[in-house]
Amino acid sequence: MTEDGLKKVGIGPWLTLLLLGVAYFFSLLDRQILTVLVEPVKGDLKISDTQFGLLQGFAFAVFYTAFGVPVGALADRGNRKLIIATGLFVWSLSTSLAGFARSFGWLFAARIGVGIGEASLAPAAYSMFTDLFGAKRIGRVIGVFQTFAGCGMAVSVAIGGILFQKFSPLGAMYLAGFVLPPWGMTLAAIGLPGMVLAGIILFFVREPVRERVAEQAPDGLPMRTNPLIPTLLGRRGFFLRLLAGTSLISIASFGVLTWGATFLIRHFQLSPAKAGVRFGLALAIGGIVGPLAAGALSDFFYRNWREKAPLIVLTGCNLGLLLMCFGLLFAADVNLAVVILVLFSTFISGTLALSASAIQLGADGSVRAQVSALWLCLNNLIGLGLGAFLVGAVTDHVLGAPESVGISISLVGIAAALPGAILIASMLRQRNPDLSLSEVPGSQSDLA
Repeated sequence: MTEDGLKKVGIGPWLTLLLLGVAYFFSLLDRQILTVLVEPVKGDLKISDTQFGLLQGFAFAVFYTAFGVPVGALADRGNRKLIIATGLFVWSLSTSLAGFARSFGWLFAARIGVGIGEASLAPAAYSMFTDLFGAKRIGRVIGVFQTFAGCGMAVSVAIGGILFQKFSPLGAMYLAGFVLPPWGMTLAAIGLPGMVLAGIILFFVREPVRERVAEQAPDGLPMRTNPLIPTLLGRRGFFLRLLAGTSLISIASFGVLTWGATFLIRHFQLSPAKAGVRFGLALAIGGIVGPLAAGALSDFFYRNWREKAPLIVLTGCNLGLLLMCFGLLFAADVNLAVVILVLFSTFISGTLALSASAIQLGADGSVRAQVSALWLCLNNLIGLGLGAFLVGAVTDHVLGAPESVGISISLVGIAAALPGAILIASMLRQRNPDLSLSEVPGSQSDLA
C-alpha cells in the first residue's frame, strides 16, 4: 500500500484495463452500429420503426438479460478472462452474420447472438478491476473503462455512416451465395476485429487473484446458498432501489442513443454520413468527459461519504439528463441540437460509470459480478428494450410523423427519468451508511 491507502499496481492491471476497454469499445460499436443504418435497413428489409425498435431493443436486451445473471454467477466462481474472450468472439461473429440478413427474422436472430455474447463482458470485467485496483481507485478505473464504451458508441455512428457511404457506390456484393447490400457489407466488416481481439485477450490477460469474501450473509447467517437474493433484500433495500432507479433512467438514455442520429437525419435533413459524424462527435466528447469526471468526483467524495459517494454524483447527472430531455424540445438549430446531444452523452456515460461504482463498493466479492450482471440486464431489458421501442412506437402511433422523433425522445425520456431520479435521490436521505467494500469481513482491497 502507498501512504494514501491505494493498492500498488504494476503494468499488468493497466494492460488488462486497456485490453478489456478495447473489448468494451467493440461491444458498443457492434451494439449501436444499426442506429445509423436505420433508413437503408428499413428500406431493404421493408420493416417499420416499431420493428426496428424491436431489433435494436428487445432482440438484444431479452437474451442479454436471460444470459447475464447466469454468466455473472459463473464469473464469480470461474475464469473471468475465458468468459470474456468467448463472449467477445460470439458477439463479433453475430455482428458479421447480421450483414447477410435478408429478412427481419434473420437480423433478429443475429441481434440475439450479439446480446448473448455481450452478457459476458462488463460483469466479469468490473469484478476483475475491483480485485486488481481496490476500492479507493475503483471510480476512476471504471471511469476509464467507460470511456471506451463512449468511444464505441461514437465510432459506431461515425464509422457506420462513413463505411456505408464508401460501400454504397459498389452496389450489392455476392459472397458465398449471399447478397450483401452496402449496409450488410458495413456490418460484416465491423464484426471482424473483435474476433481477433478475443484471441489476444485469451493469451495476454492474466486472471487476478480473487479478494477474500464474507462468510456471512447480510442477515448475519452463515452463507450456505448463492448470496444474490440475500444481498438484494438486505441493507434496507440498497440494491433494489439502485437497480430500479437506474433502470428507469436508462429508458431515457437508450431512447436518445438509439434514435439520436435518426433525429438529426429526419429533423434537419442531414445525410447518414453527416448525421453519423455529428452524433458520433457528440457521443465521443460526452463518452470521454462524463465517466472520467464522474469517476474522479466519486473517488474524491469517497473519503468522507464512502459508498454514498457515487450516489451523490449520480443524482447530479440525473438532473442534468432531465434538463436535456426538456432542451431537445427547443433545439431548432442543428448546432444547438448537437450541443444538447453532447451534454446528453456526458450525463448518460456518467450515470453508467457511477452506477457500476456504487455496486462495486456495496457488493461482497462472492456476488459482485452477479449484481453487476443483474444491473446491466435490467438496464438493457428495460432501458434498451423499452427506450428504443417506446420512442419508435410514440413516433408511429401517437405523433404519426417520422420527423417528430425528437419529440418522442423527449417525452419518453421525461416520463421515465423523472421517477428514476427521484428514487436515486431518496437514497441519500438514508441516515446510516450501507456496508461498503472496505468494510466486508476479510476484504484486503482497502486496508492500509
